Amino acid sequence: MREEISVLSCTPFDATRMFSFYIAVAYWSIHAVELLSVASTDVCDSVSLPAFPRSLLLHNFGNAPQILIGLRDGTLVAYTFVNDALEDKRIFSLGSEPVGLTQFDMGERRVVFASGSRGALFYSEKGIMQHSSVLIKVTSRHPVRLPR
Repeated sequence: MREEISVLSCTPFDATRMFSFYIAVAYWSIHAVELLSVASTDVCDSVSLPAFPRSLLLHNFGNAPQILIGLRDGTLVAYTFVNDALEDKRIFSLGSEPVGLTQFDMGERRVVFASGSRGALFYSEKGIMQHSSVLIKVTSRHPVRLPR
């Protein structure tokens, strides 16, 4: 490795498999992400970013594999992964806080929740990655006991 790793993702693009053919690796000091193939020792592709990557996620919304990169400056960067290359760069602003990523199934859809200063839900609609603003309210059903 060229630098110290800040974050990595080895989530399979195919949700029915328990392993991944690809690993995304982000580096602290050079603000770059590399996509590595497990089948070879080659780097499939790499990208340079304006801020250091805080979170990474390999995800398939059902239409095409994506790599989602949450940056420290509140930006989410998404690339489509086609023929071992990162293409179709899309940028989303989620405020100024570092972006965290969580994937889950919502009904029949595979979605990603991205949280920075603001939250957004990312999903596929008609083969295109879409996002919607989300307001989350957290409540507790259990009373909180304060020490005396």
